[in-house]
Amino acid sequence: MDASTERINEAEREAQCYDGMGRDEAFALRNAHNGPLLTFYPHDPLLITRGCGQYLFDDKGKKYLDLFAGIVTVSVGHCHPKITDAIVQQAQTLVHTTTIYGNTAHAKYAASLAAKLPKRSDGKKWKLYFVNSGSEANDLAMHLARAYTGRQAVFALRNCYHGMSTNLQSVTAVPGWQRNNGVQVSNVHHVPMPYVSLSLSFFL
Repeated sequence: MDASTERINEAEREAQCYDGMGRDEAFALRNAHNGPLLTFYPHDPLLITRGCGQYLFDDKGKKYLDLFAGIVTVSVGHCHPKITDAIVQQAQTLVHTTTIYGNTAHAKYAASLAAKLPKRSDGKKWKLYFVNSGSEANDLAMHLARAYTGRQAVFALRNCYHGMSTNLQSVTAVPGWQRNNGVQVSNVHHVPMPYVSLSLSFFL
């Protein structure tokens, strides 16, 4: 039996011994203290208590193959030992400090990531800016594009979600994910999704 299979089997054994907060209590707390934007899906949601590799486990110890790779994606599997070890090592060394101080982990990660990017056509080196969410990344992209081009117009695809900030609510065009708070950013234009097959035939 390989190490990965053994880890999953051990996680399943521990999940079946779960004795923490019950489903009803957990959902009651969530409904009482979380905002209404945190909606459940589906209508009879799971209470997930553990994850390992490609599997999730609920409060009853039942195992599920996790194919939900769209929101806050765990691209290397749950509780990957290399990721877990790196988190523990860093947490035991330094958890957080302001970026006005130097930090070796921050610098090494930037250098490592930049080395994996393709070379720029202008011969310059990549500059990286780390953010903590997709909304923040999209906000930054809008600011940089407008600053670099000197133009204000933003084109966004219809039926696409971009984030929950004021800027990105104006760019988002998905009913149910767009909150009309009376504040709209100007010069945003929504365009239909192109037909990929027709676009390819035009260039081939």
